[in-house]
Amino acid sequence: DALTGLPNRRYLLERLGAEWTRHRDAGQQLVVMFLDLDRFKVVNDSLGHHFGDQLLVSAATRLRDCLADKCMLARLGGDEFAILSAEASVEDAIELAERILSAFDVPFSIGDHVVFSSCSIGIVSADDDFHGEPADLLRDADTAMYRAKNGGRDSYVVFNQELRRQVSDQMQQEGSLRAALKKDDELVPFFQPIVCTATGRLTALEALIRWRQPDGRVLTPGEFLPAMEGLRVMGRLDLYMLNRIAVILAQPGLAGWPPVHVNCSSYSMTREDFADDVFALLQQHGVAPSRICLELTEGALIAEPEIARRTMQRLADNGVSVVLDDFGTGFSSLSYVHEYRFSGLKVDKSFTFGLSSNPRTRAIVRAIVRMAESLDLRVVAEGVEDAMTLAALREIGAGQAQGYYIAKPMPLAALVEALDSGKATQWVAPSEKM
Repeated sequence: DALTGLPNRRYLLERLGAEWTRHRDAGQQLVVMFLDLDRFKVVNDSLGHHFGDQLLVSAATRLRDCLADKCMLARLGGDEFAILSAEASVEDAIELAERILSAFDVPFSIGDHVVFSSCSIGIVSADDDFHGEPADLLRDADTAMYRAKNGGRDSYVVFNQELRRQVSDQMQQEGSLRAALKKDDELVPFFQPIVCTATGRLTALEALIRWRQPDGRVLTPGEFLPAMEGLRVMGRLDLYMLNRIAVILAQPGLAGWPPVHVNCSSYSMTREDFADDVFALLQQHGVAPSRICLELTEGALIAEPEIARRTMQRLADNGVSVVLDDFGTGFSSLSYVHEYRFSGLKVDKSFTFGLSSNPRTRAIVRAIVRMAESLDLRVVAEGVEDAMTLAALREIGAGQAQGYYIAKPMPLAALVEALDSGKATQWVAPSEKM
């Protein structure tokens, strides 16, 4: 490799093939580790490629210092490295991974800058259950690395049979999802009302995708979206749903509908042109940006925080509001509220369960509501399943709520029928204090 002086991908694969033959013929242990620097693109984009190259050289030196004599370190390209370790066990590889993660806890001093850069590591062993080709080991280690990265970075994951099964199932489901995106009858939006806690009036709707299967089953988002997170198909699914909602909102008879919340994946938030796609889609159907609200989870901001920040700024500047979903469940929710252009928070349902009977939970939700008020953010409480919870939210001052007590997600026809019957005026009974 011209930059780091390490073996390159081609040499690694040749060496891997030779070690694989020894493993197969003599039962020699063989471990492959795949490493990727976390947030390296942010360093490149903010400080320049020359600085990024210096970071790669420093990272290569630090990795080399962690290795034993019988390990080979290679640079695969970009910020990706691999370690080939013969006569080593998975336990040895885990010990090495922990040593590397500890080494990366120390910041890099490059010129006048001090940079923190962790890494994500995937580990795979050529055990008796492996029947692929040598290059498949590198692929499996890469898969494990992405699991580590999606799990929060700065960690390692060991590839095993369960992960191999999950990957196989994921590939099959991804193929089915791509096929469904080319049809009009499999992926459909259901709508769940969001109401004012005090008046019971409809204030917004959340569009929730349903996937109709050939066998008649209907999958909810929780049954298929987690396995798709981070994949390119999620970007297509986001735009598919936005287009479906825009087509509905563009109907002349629905001009009085409230804003519709649409969930947005982490994949879309890593695309620089996502905001342009949203604006173009809304303009195509003649839908005002104020009629759409995007919902993001904390995970959607982790992958590329700078890109996400710019995207949210552009969306907000052009009238598309953005809400932080599942608030309170992540590690850095408060910092995200401070740094990003959110217009509201959705309190996770784990805080609404037991709200009417648990003083500690009530105190936490009250604190969230007061903080949101001081920041001029609206609050929606999820998971309202009984009258006592709704009454507690009214008493606390949470402005909006949704949940099965108010209404279950319903298809478009059922929603239109409900709205025609006057539900928009009052979906649930108003507060007795009103």
